[in-house]
Order: sequence, then C-alpha cells, then structure tokens
Amino acid sequence: MLLYPLYWIGASACRSAFFRGYMSNSDLPDALGPAHNLSSALSASPIACPAGQPRAKGAFMSESNPSGLSDNAAAGIAYITIIPAIIFLIVAPYKNSSYVRFHAWQSIFLYIAWAVVHILIGVVQNFVPTVLFLTLTLWQFVDLAFFVILIIVFVKAFNGKRILLPITGVLAEKQANR
Repeated sequence: MLLYPLYWIGASACRSAFFRGYMSNSDLPDALGPAHNLSSALSASPIACPAGQPRAKGAFMSESNPSGLSDNAAAGIAYITIIPAIIFLIVAPYKNSSYVRFHAWQSIFLYIAWAVVHILIGVVQNFVPTVLFLTLTLWQFVDLAFFVILIIVFVKAFNGKRILLPITGVLAEKQANR
C-alpha cells in the first residue's frame, strides 16, 4: 500500500497520527504485534504512544451524549440554521447542557437580529427610493458581516469555546442560565 512507506519515513507512531488513521492492521509492521490496531491507536493506548514520546496535540471533543453527538458538535450545528437550534432546545440530552443551550439561543438571536436588520434596510429603501443603490450595497455588506460572524461562532462552538456577541450573546447567556 502507498501509505506503508510513509509510515516508516522518520515518523514515530505518535507523530504520524494522520497516516495512522488511514491504515489498517495489515498495513502496520509485524513488530508492533496484534495488540496494535486502529482502535488502540485512537484510544491513545501505551502501544500507540509509547512512554517518552510526545502525544499529538489538538482540541479534544467533549464527551458524547447517549445519542452519539457531542456537545461541541451540537453547539456548532445549532448555527447552521435556526431549525437545529430550536431542536436542540427541545431534545432531552441537549436541553440539559448549558453549553448547547447557550449556542442554540445565540444562534436564534443572531438570526433574528439578521432578519430585523434586513427589515430595517427594506423600510429605508421603500421610504427613500433614491438610496436604492446605497441600500443594495448596504444589504451586501450586512450579509457579509453576518456570514463572517456566523462562521466565527460556528468554528469556536465546534472547538468548545463560548463567544459572547455584543447583544445576542448577553441575551443568550441569560436564557441558557434560566
């Protein structure tokens, strides 16, 4: 297999985590024995990362719920649309987590704020038709700003961090702690 030579090129068992995830037991060297398999490598067993060698660094996911979806994943998915955010506020394993509730409420308030800003721009456009080109450009900038904010909180939620947005974050925290 193509990945087998890459496994031996100066990479220890811990430093080649990327390649190790794509290798089956038949691709591993015989010296590691039958105890070395993909499940033991992913569980960070002593065989996968021997003593004295550094472990791979990175963000760790929170424990998964009985449904199999971690709190970090649920919090990130809540930002995709308003529908998953509402579902996570209703479904039992997620409505008990303050982390998921916070991100679900912040997502809902962010989408509401986006809709309110769009309505306000539309009202200005209808009352002052001469600013049509300004409002169209303003609409694009507002959409871009909301999209950038959405991507930032989406990524941070998947990484297990809370970002309090100026108005929606404060409201979301109050709702999540109720």
